[in-house]
Amino acid sequence: MEAVEHTGYIESIQGNAMRVRIVQSSACSGCHASQICSSADKQEKLIDIPFFTGKYTVGQKVTLTGQASLGLKAVALAYVFPLLLMLTGLAASYLWIFPSSDGIAALIAIGITILYYISLYPFRNKLQSRFIFSVKPFEEEPATENEEDKNNSL
Repeated sequence: MEAVEHTGYIESIQGNAMRVRIVQSSACSGCHASQICSSADKQEKLIDIPFFTGKYTVGQKVTLTGQASLGLKAVALAYVFPLLLMLTGLAASYLWIFPSSDGIAALIAIGITILYYISLYPFRNKLQSRFIFSVKPFEEEPATENEEDKNNSL
């Protein structure tokens, strides 16, 4: 099972829940030219961790770990299904219901998409309990032998 890891800092702790700030980077942000390239994308995100164990303090650096398969499910629920519903609704309403009105067909497709998101809303707590990250204190990776040799030769 593949895992996705993000490093972040604890923003707040309230009872048995914490909020962690992570910096999410695009694939090209690690490139050496990212400072001058306009396509390098970095965004800060706040992640809520509803349940955690251990002692943590605000400002502490932590590692969040989540299952990659859950990320795919989240993308499907948030983007893929609504897109398919919108396209299906647009095609059906334009071809069979209102063939002469693009505007009404588009409004029906948008309405179907809005109804999808409204129907997800009552299940937000159940979905939130499925899409969780585990948290652990950040650990520096030990230096490799090549890095130690380079440091000693300086």
